[in-house]
Amino acid sequence: MENKKKLDELKDEAKESLKKDEPAKKEQVEDFWDRFKKLEKIYKDNFDRLIAAELLDIKMLLFEIEEKHKEKEEHEKEEKDKK
Repeated sequence: MENKKKLDELKDEAKESLKKDEPAKKEQVEDFWDRFKKLEKIYKDNFDRLIAAELLDIKMLLFEIEEKHKEKEEHEKEEKDKK
């Protein structure tokens, strides 16, 4: 049950991060992925379709967060290169 709570917390935090105008910082993206991988490992042996769907949902949110972060980095690099 504690792992399910962690799973829900991670999902909620990922959703909140996507709602913000400012993309997540690199450290935050890495933290999300680390936490996700730990939970994924825990649930890997205990397959449950509902949990698998939750993990997939969270994984997609994390990919969105990561993409938003990369776009910001690319934009900053382009701005720096112009100067």
